[in-house]
Amino acid sequence: MSGKADPGSGGRTETAVFVSLGTNIGGLEANLQRAVELIGRIEGVGITGRSAARITRPVGRTDQPDFLNQVLKLSTSLAPEGLLERLLAVEREMGRVRGERWAPRIIDLDILFYGELREESRKLVIPHPELINRPFFLEMVDEIAPGFLSGWPKFQVFRERQGEAPMQVVKTKDEVRELVARARQAGHTVGLVPTMGFFHAGHLSLMRICRREAEYTVVSLFVNPTQFSPGEDLERYPRDLARDREMARKEGVDLLFAPEADQMYAGDSSTFVEETRLSRGLCGASRPGHFRGVATVVTKLLNIVQPEVAVFGRKDLQQLLVIRRLVRDLDLPVRIVAGRTVREPDGLAMSSRNRYLGQEERSRAAEFYRALTRAAQRIGTGGEPPAVVLPEAAAAVESATGGRIEYLEALDETLSRAGEAAACRYLAGALQLGGARLIDNVDVPPG
Repeated sequence: MSGKADPGSGGRTETAVFVSLGTNIGGLEANLQRAVELIGRIEGVGITGRSAARITRPVGRTDQPDFLNQVLKLSTSLAPEGLLERLLAVEREMGRVRGERWAPRIIDLDILFYGELREESRKLVIPHPELINRPFFLEMVDEIAPGFLSGWPKFQVFRERQGEAPMQVVKTKDEVRELVARARQAGHTVGLVPTMGFFHAGHLSLMRICRREAEYTVVSLFVNPTQFSPGEDLERYPRDLARDREMARKEGVDLLFAPEADQMYAGDSSTFVEETRLSRGLCGASRPGHFRGVATVVTKLLNIVQPEVAVFGRKDLQQLLVIRRLVRDLDLPVRIVAGRTVREPDGLAMSSRNRYLGQEERSRAAEFYRALTRAAQRIGTGGEPPAVVLPEAAAAVESATGGRIEYLEALDETLSRAGEAAACRYLAGALQLGGARLIDNVDVPPG
């Protein structure tokens, strides 16, 4: 590629360069931003493009947090070795100490492409030799410089690799069983993420956990009618298969199972699975039959997929504990993994039903989480009795949001009401706000 000559470069023309950034220690977004600022200060370098950041699974050593990655397009008059030296200086300034390969890092900077240059030396290989194994970087390059990769001899190999194992979308149980059997024949462990769709960042975090825990990830997308009580939002529950399919594909899901109701339930179906202790209170009390529907559909999905691991979100705490009890009591050979609650910047737990909130309701909704957190501190750290704290917290939520508290409970490990502060493990609540029913829970800190 050609460009204007830089006065301090001995006549060398400026070249388009692509540099990858990666971080998985500390404040990830702040780390990327700091690296971008420092790269922008390098003499002879200008930033001309910046991809969207993307969370990716670690490569080589998987027992570490996910990475946040990005690609910059630079215009530079520096020679490749000179640019590399300055990028390594940025790493050092940010506190990176190079050592063990694949180790967690505060920042990692690599030259992916330097124009059309092909170079292999002791210090530097261009294009980066691991690009084929990191397709997310190629996708970021293609995002900010469409057409650039068409001039790279290995680009077709990349496209072919993308086509080797595209995400498959199926609607029948037989198709799922056949594809899972093939995965097992190839030596892969299988993971399952059951969902009702309309994905948000919380769902995507569960998919990433599943991809870490298993080699073949199945996501089910099924709005299960048996867990909706009469008069609930079954018909208006948000659905967008095309959107969900694309989001799952970008997360590297292997198989999306999106059945219709008649595929999951025979017309004369009369068999159900029911847990009778953990499911009695909280949401079980206000939504009759809900957890029977949950337990039944989860059991069916576990039988269809037969995964080694299944991943559920911690936001639905009661559901998570019911499923763990179900698996234990029925001796199902699956490991249940919990994903943390993913929240909006103001603290509101992410939920597909948040879209039911009007603009004003949404601006007030985060007070629910804030009140739960304050109450948990008072009970745990302060040792105050739940009987005193919870009514005050409920009144504060209703006053601040204009909603109605359905329940707000202090619970022990078994989801039984905890009367003493020392026995409290969780605070859990449900809030009816406008057209949305919000649920949330927090841990009570030890006193």
